[in-house]
Amino acid sequence: MALSEHPNSEKLFELLRVGSVSEFNEMRNRNGYQPLDLKEVVLIGANLPDVDLNSCNLSNSNLAGANLTSAQLYNAKLVSSNLSRAILTQANLKAADLREANLSAADLNATDLRMADLAEATLIGAELSSADLSGANLVGSILSGAELSNADLSGAILTRAILGTATLSAALLNGAVLSYAILSGVVLNDADLSGADLTGCNLSGADLTEATLSGATLVGANLVGANLNRAHLSGALLTGAIFNGAILKEANLSGANLSGANLNKALLNEANFSGANLSGALLNTADLLRANLESANLKDASFVGAKNLPLSVDELRKRGAKL
Repeated sequence: MALSEHPNSEKLFELLRVGSVSEFNEMRNRNGYQPLDLKEVVLIGANLPDVDLNSCNLSNSNLAGANLTSAQLYNAKLVSSNLSRAILTQANLKAADLREANLSAADLNATDLRMADLAEATLIGAELSSADLSGANLVGSILSGAELSNADLSGAILTRAILGTATLSAALLNGAVLSYAILSGVVLNDADLSGADLTGCNLSGADLTEATLSGATLVGANLVGANLNRAHLSGALLTGAIFNGAILKEANLSGANLSGANLNKALLNEANFSGANLSGALLNTADLLRANLESANLKDASFVGAKNLPLSVDELRKRGAKL
């Protein structure tokens, strides 16, 4: 319903403009919470904590710097809206449409964004600690420098998303789709990426210390110089992945498929490759001090110049390795 057709529409908008949230919510209640069409409204810096805008249309609106703490925006339409620097702490944005919205430097701490559509949205430097983004659509979104520690992104779709230098410590990304996303320099220590799809993902220089990637798909992923100390990669699909110069000390890669992977110059001290497929993999000049290669497939794997080999040269050649 267009704003001009809504009962008491002009009064409702005026209440928003002056920040009379209680009266606004009461009037919406009396009108049966009929959706408001508030396209292109300008409420820069408005003070609207606890406002009820469920199912309202705020597309192309300017809410930059607005205080929307604990606001109710369930199923709201905010396409291409400006929410930069807005405070949305603990707000309800479940199933909201935020395509191409600008949320740069916005405070979304502990915000409910379950199943929200954030495709192509800009969240540069946004605060999303403990936010719930499970099942959200973040295809092509920009989250560079965003804070996502302890956030729940399980099942979220982040295909081609840009997250360079973002912090995702202890974040939940199990079952998430991050194919061809840019995650260079991100902090993912203790994060759960089990079963995630990271095909073609750029994780160069990323911190994945003690991260869980069991059963994850990283085909052709770029992990050059990444830190995977004590990371869990058991059963992961890592064919053609590039680990050049990466740190995998005490990492668990048991049963992982690393065929054709590049592990040149990698630190593999005490890494567990038991039952892994390393056929055709490159481990030239890698450090394998006390690494476990029990039952690993080493056919055509190259160990030229590798240091601290855990098996004798004869044993490696017997198993089809190249030295």
